[in-house]
Amino acid sequence: MLYIRLKNGQPFEHPITESNLLLAYADIDLNNLPSYVVPFISSTKPSSNIYQVVEESYSLENNVVKQNWIVRDMTPEEKLVKQELAKNTAINKDDNSLVFDLDTCQFIPPIPYPTDGKTYEWNSSSSDWIEIIPD
Repeated sequence: MLYIRLKNGQPFEHPITESNLLLAYADIDLNNLPSYVVPFISSTKPSSNIYQVVEESYSLENNVVKQNWIVRDMTPEEKLVKQELAKNTAINKDDNSLVFDLDTCQFIPPIPYPTDGKTYEWNSSSSDWIEIIPD
């Protein structure tokens, strides 16, 4: 079981486990919690795509705090910031044989990976896929 503290009637800081609560407040009675401690119900963080933001919030309902998640699409401004950050911090940003793909927000070869079942690596010098031949 998880618990969270309240401050001014609102969730405060992060939830803690029952065992940590008992360590922090040795004299606490779990059957008669003080007004500043309530049960906490967590929920699974939803998945999102490259241009979505997952925001967390807590709501207090019937003396229980619930974890809530909202998935929203990035604003055009947030997308541009994400793309510029990805471009500026990419390990391979100086490889002129690659192009920046807006859909994946990363540098990729301009030629799709071959689909013939063989293994390849991208060769920047020739700007082409080179088959890797096992020893």
